Amino acid sequence: MTHSRFSCLVLCVSLLSCDSDEDDNLNNGTTRADRDGLCQPNSLEFNADIFNQPGVHMLIVGDTGVGSKQQRQVAHMIEHYHINHPLDAIIHTGDIFYPDGINSADDLIATTHFSDIYLNSAYNDVPWYLVAGNHDHDGNINALITFFNRYSSLSFPSLYYATQINKGNISVNIVAVDTDPIKKGTVQAEQLGWLQQTLAERQSDDAITIAVGHHPIFSNGEQGNTAALQGTFYALLQHYQVMFYLAGHEHNLEYIVKDELPQFIISGAAGAPLRDIECGTDSRFALSKAGGFALYVQPTLAWLIPLTETLPNIMFRIPINRPVSSSRVIKIHK
Repeated sequence: MTHSRFSCLVLCVSLLSCDSDEDDNLNNGTTRADRDGLCQPNSLEFNADIFNQPGVHMLIVGDTGVGSKQQRQVAHMIEHYHINHPLDAIIHTGDIFYPDGINSADDLIATTHFSDIYLNSAYNDVPWYLVAGNHDHDGNINALITFFNRYSSLSFPSLYYATQINKGNISVNIVAVDTDPIKKGTVQAEQLGWLQQTLAERQSDDAITIAVGHHPIFSNGEQGNTAALQGTFYALLQHYQVMFYLAGHEHNLEYIVKDELPQFIISGAAGAPLRDIECGTDSRFALSKAGGFALYVQPTLAWLIPLTETLPNIMFRIPINRPVSSSRVIKIHK
C-alpha cells in the first residue's frame, strides 16, 4: 500500500435503487430548508473579495459517475467557477463509477463517465484527490487505482492514504479513508491504526486537517446516519480535532455543525439521481439540488460556498480551530 511521506502504519429501475444500505433513520427535529437550502440564518452573501487573501481553494463533489446530463451540467458549472475563481484541488467523495465500479482500467465507462467529462476542460490540470464509494467497491479496486495512476493530476494510490496541499505558507492535510468495509462491519484494525498514527503525526504541524470518506457519519438525508462510523472512527476524528469530515453517499448537499469538531460537509449531488433532504437541528445547509461545495481555507478562517448555480450566492464563515496536542491514545480493537 502506497502512502505519502506523511503516512505510516495507522484513511433497479433507476440508479436511485442501487444503494441497498440500510442506514439509521433521520436525526430528530427535521424541518424543511428554504428554497436556497438555508436551515439557519447564519450565511453571508457571497463575496469574491475573500479570494484577495491567500488561501487554499478546493472543490468537493461526489456520486458522479453515471454519465448523465446532470453530471455534465455540474462539470460545466465547475469549469465556469474555476475560470472565475481558480481552484487548487478537487476532492471526490466516492461513487466514481455506477452502478458497479469498473473491472478494468480500459473499461469504456472510465472514459465516458470520467475522462471525457472532466479531463477535457479548463480545470484538467487541477489535482484531484479521490476515495472509493460502495459502488466502486462492487468493481475491481485495482483497476480503479490503475486507471487513475495514468494521470498525474489524479490521486488515488490506495484505498486509504494521506497527502498535503501546500500553497504559500498555508498547508492542508488530506486524510483519505475507506469507509465501505467499516460500514459493512469488516474488522479494520489496520486502517484505524494507520488513521490514529497519521492524525497524531499531523496534530503538531501547522496545517489544517481534513478527512475524506464516502459514507457520512451524520446525515439528515434519506440514508441517514451511519452507525458503524460513530464508534472508534468518529472518536479518532474528534480526539485529534480534525477540522472537517467530507463525505458523499447521500445524493444531496448538507453542512452540519455539532458542538465538537469535526464539522461535516456532505457532497454527493454531482451526477447521480437526487434524493430528498431536510434540515436537522444541527444543519446549517441542506439542499437536494445538483452541485457541490467550494471550500476556501485561510490560516484562521475557512469559507464554505454551496455551488448549485453558475454563480454562487451565499457562503459560510468558519473560524479555524487549531488542534491541541494530547498524549492520550484511543484503543483500536482487533
